Amino acid sequence: MRHNVWGEGVILMVEGAGDKAEAVVHFGSVGEKRLLLSWAPLEKA
Repeated sequence: MRHNVWGEGVILMVEGAGDKAEAVVHFGSVGEKRLLLSWAPLEKA
């Protein structure tokens, strides 16, 4: 997947459902980030 600031990333885990779903994503440039999927600017790479 791709984030507009952190670039290419790999989704490691997804928790929750609906508006509260979160993903842990590893970005090569900044390491792991926990993102709220309903808010994060993610797109398929």
